[in-house]
Amino acid sequence: MNAKTRKIEKALDIATQFYKLGKLKNALDTESIATPLQIDALIYLRKHPKSTVSSLGKYLNLSSSAVAQLTDRLVVSGFIARKDDPHDRRIVRLILTEKGKQIFEDIYKEKINKVKMLAPFVSDKDLNDLTRIYSKIFKKIQGRNNEK
Repeated sequence: MNAKTRKIEKALDIATQFYKLGKLKNALDTESIATPLQIDALIYLRKHPKSTVSSLGKYLNLSSSAVAQLTDRLVVSGFIARKDDPHDRRIVRLILTEKGKQIFEDIYKEKINKVKMLAPFVSDKDLNDLTRIYSKIFKKIQGRNNEK
């Protein structure tokens, strides 16, 4: 095994431990309100008001039937509503309801508070480096996905 592979395995091991640590608390709070996929959908819809089912599906990388099931559950939960587009009857927009906005705010505050807990352990430079590294990896992966 070469040095780079060992470094990758070490990074993966740490990331997995970090994920499990966050998951323990998460299982007690936000997941009792919504699943991780539903939370991702709410975050997307908050950032992209009046999105379509297809744009949400593309963002979440879900099939049409899977995103339909997801949006059905979110509608039944009262987190989102479907609205006809006034300019094009063929388009259905997804919007957060007041309940959905409140749930989003609660979940988002919780996520921010979890990240703030890291502040005493890392410098601003480290946070900037982490953001830069994640952004670089994300852009490379996104570029590959767009080529397909």
